Amino acid sequence: ILLQSCENCVLSDITANNNKHWGIFLQSSDNNKLSNIIAENNGDWGIQLQGSDNNTFNGLKTSGNGDCGVCLLSSKNNTFYNWQISDNLNNCGYINNYTYNGNIFYGAGTTTKAPIPPLAIILVLITIPIIALRKLN
Repeated sequence: ILLQSCENCVLSDITANNNKHWGIFLQSSDNNKLSNIIAENNGDWGIQLQGSDNNTFNGLKTSGNGDCGVCLLSSKNNTFYNWQISDNLNNCGYINNYTYNGNIFYGAGTTTKAPIPPLAIILVLITIPIIALRKLN
């Protein structure tokens, strides 16, 4: 399901499963309300937002997706209530564009792995060679 350049739309009781890429994709879509959303077993993400701000999700379930459950790219001030994100590829719950950007997850939810910010990856990549050099000396 693609919402492109949508504003103030209301979607509810949506099941978007077994799609090639994503279950639901909001692109350049702001101030929308989505409730009772299930996005499972999709090729990439369960839910993807790109350049989409101030959206509200209530009752979201993503699992078994080929990448993360929720992917937020260049999107800010989105709110997720009563969410459940689990069992996605590599146990990745959500990607938040590696920055906070005011996206908030409220309510009883589960995610098995938080996103890893690039700084942490850089630190690991720098640390591994240093440790290896120390062992050689």
